[in-house]
Amino acid sequence: MSTTRTDSDRRDERGARRHAAPRPRRRALNVLALSLLGVALFVTTAVGSVYVEIQSRIDSKDINALLGENRPGGADQHGDPTPDPRDSWAGKPLNVLVLGSDYRGGDNAQYGEFEGMRSDTALIVHFSADRERVDVVSIPRDLIVAIPACPLPGGGESYPQALGTNEHNGVRFNAAFATGGQGEDLSHAAACAILTVEAMTDIYIDDWAVIDMDGFATMVDAIGGVQMCFDEPMNVPKADLDLEAGCQTLDGDDALGLARARKGIGDGSDISRIDRQQELMTAMVGQVLSADTLANPSKLLSLLSSAASSLTTSERLGNLNSLTGLGYSLRGIDGGSVNFSTAPHAYSGNVVLQTPETDLVWDALRADEPLPGDPAGESTEESTVEPTASSSPSS
Repeated sequence: MSTTRTDSDRRDERGARRHAAPRPRRRALNVLALSLLGVALFVTTAVGSVYVEIQSRIDSKDINALLGENRPGGADQHGDPTPDPRDSWAGKPLNVLVLGSDYRGGDNAQYGEFEGMRSDTALIVHFSADRERVDVVSIPRDLIVAIPACPLPGGGESYPQALGTNEHNGVRFNAAFATGGQGEDLSHAAACAILTVEAMTDIYIDDWAVIDMDGFATMVDAIGGVQMCFDEPMNVPKADLDLEAGCQTLDGDDALGLARARKGIGDGSDISRIDRQQELMTAMVGQVLSADTLANPSKLLSLLSSAASSLTTSERLGNLNSLTGLGYSLRGIDGGSVNFSTAPHAYSGNVVLQTPETDLVWDALRADEPLPGDPAGESTEESTVEPTASSSPSS
């Protein structure tokens, strides 16, 4: 597997994707179902002291009051006064917003100084109500969006920011996390990101999770590193990345550098970084499975402990009993049932814009139907959006 291509190759590939339905990537997300099932198996067999230790490491927060009641379908769209005690999500579609935090405080200060909250990776993970399909859609951090008024840590609300049409009057998606998290408050940061996603998609976000940089690096080290191959050397000082060409095992810091690196590799766009992050995820899956991590109690404990320590989640998602039920409900998921794609977009200078095809993806998730282009559903016609004069990204 190679992670480095020429700029011309990357632009040709992006041009083809701009005119096509979302491209599924199933193998990388197999780990989602396997990991959840592994959690289920571990929780049902772990001794009480170990269970309590891992549960205590997960930082879960209740932000329902920050989200308010003016949400898609009402604040209690998926509420159930008598949920199944074995799986509180049973029989319902589930949408989880997963955010990668670029916060530089605490243990993350080693990655450089920067005040405030910043988001990096953003994924909507959709579990179908019948638990026969998992769809994961990456939201580009440079996607132009409208950011609604968000509650602020000191009280009051931020000013709403209207949807722009280009880089001169638009707001990037990753600004939502920073807007809500003024004063380095993660709860408000997550709330503003959720409100922004819901305003953009009209999809109710049931639960959420934020993972920080140091936690990601620790998880990679917990699985013994990850093997990657490169056609060319990769040197990005801003991301502390300095790798030789060829195949090698990356430790946590190297893997984090690869996930963070943007300018200095290829065309420097966020979209090409998303591609590298997906390749890194695929390699991590291979490492986890080849090392039999999920079947090895000591390795699974190490992975779960590091993951738990790096996560901040909604209250329900941070409960191991809830995860057990969800993991068990996904026991029948196979590789053909998991789809990984990036929200359709069109370039405009150094940002990307939503297109009519973007709405088709949101429509499918909202209706609990297969994504456009997923073999499990009906294929859509190719996009007719024409590239703008600045359709290729700025380097």
